[in-house]
Formats: sequence, structure tokens, C-alpha cells
Amino acid sequence: MKNITLSADGNLIEAVREHTRAENTTLNGQFRRWRTMCGSKTVSMRRWL
Repeated sequence: MKNITLSADGNLIEAVREHTRAENTTLNGQFRRWRTMCGSKTVSMRRWL
């Protein structure tokens, strides 16, 4: 698996991290989940944030 680097506003990153902590996962874990779902069907990014 290759690595990628994403850039985002610090406030957005912290908000997503708070959300993922509430779901007992991580930002990377959520991204992997989103990436898997996008690979199988078209999914709005908004659904995952």
C-alpha cells in the first residue's frame, strides 16, 4: 500500500479526530473505511465527515 499526504485546515482535522474518538477509531481508520466504500460505490465525502 502506498502512502499519501493530505492537507486540511487544522480545525477541520481536530473536529474529525473528535468525531473518530467518539466512534473508537482514528482519522486514518475513518479514511480507510471511506476509501473502501468509495471503491465499491459512489459515496459523498460529506457523509463521512
